[in-house]
Amino acid sequence: MPATHERAEPQPRRRSVRVAGGKLPSPSVHAASGLKARHTVRSSLALMAGDGDGNGLHDALASFVDSDEGLGELAVRLVQRLRCAEYNGYPLQRAVLVLFNRDGRKVTDEFKEVAHILAVRGLGTDAAEAFRDLERQFDQLVREKVRIPPHAHSAADDAVRVVINHLVDWDQFARENPPSRLLWGKIERFTSSGLPMIHWLVGAEGLRNRSAVLPRKFWTPYFGLLAQGDWFRGAAREYRDRVEWDEPPKSCPDPTDPKTRQAAWDAIPRIEADDPDAWPLKRK
Repeated sequence: MPATHERAEPQPRRRSVRVAGGKLPSPSVHAASGLKARHTVRSSLALMAGDGDGNGLHDALASFVDSDEGLGELAVRLVQRLRCAEYNGYPLQRAVLVLFNRDGRKVTDEFKEVAHILAVRGLGTDAAEAFRDLERQFDQLVREKVRIPPHAHSAADDAVRVVINHLVDWDQFARENPPSRLLWGKIERFTSSGLPMIHWLVGAEGLRNRSAVLPRKFWTPYFGLLAQGDWFRGAAREYRDRVEWDEPPKSCPDPTDPKTRQAAWDAIPRIEADDPDAWPLKRK
């Protein structure tokens, strides 16, 4: 009796997503368990990102892959920092997953885990442009919902503030974006090192009404234009390793002289209180 041969059914081609040199499991592998393709990609990346710094996944862009849910072509990216217009960017406390979706000639992207709360979506002709648009909208959220006075807070935005404060490393942000501080003092003498001994009215490293040698990182050639006994005033931003002068130190009148104080007071514009409910800033 001739042998019976069973015909093997052709197996569907397995797909995988390549991220930073490694492969994620094929979406078809998880079909039997009911997991969707994009959920597989997200959970796999989350697990890999949790290992140290993500094993090279930081800021890495995945290959595009067809979605089983008809969303077009998808890509994923892990980011650790978001750019902004005014500061040196927003450092994040952990890598955040951004999901890109290419549909024809446009690309959209969103912060996948918190998209329903932040409600921002970038749009562009390619992934880079869409990501810049997403960063712009995130920066706008921070400026309008978070970095505002407490009395301007709205209860409707509480969830947005909680998410942003959870994502952004504000301690690192403060170190990277120090405020400009007033520096006001008097040159007492110049030391053998060339650095001046200064009596600080408002000084470097928080000194007040104390004398101390100027820290070397605060040195600028503008101090060489001052003489012993000169009062000066300036404004600077103090970083961990350097100082940036917004207003370099320049000679100014003695702020402890009563005549100087009176002249400064007289320079304040007078505002007449015509409104009976207004409180005059200054009387004649």
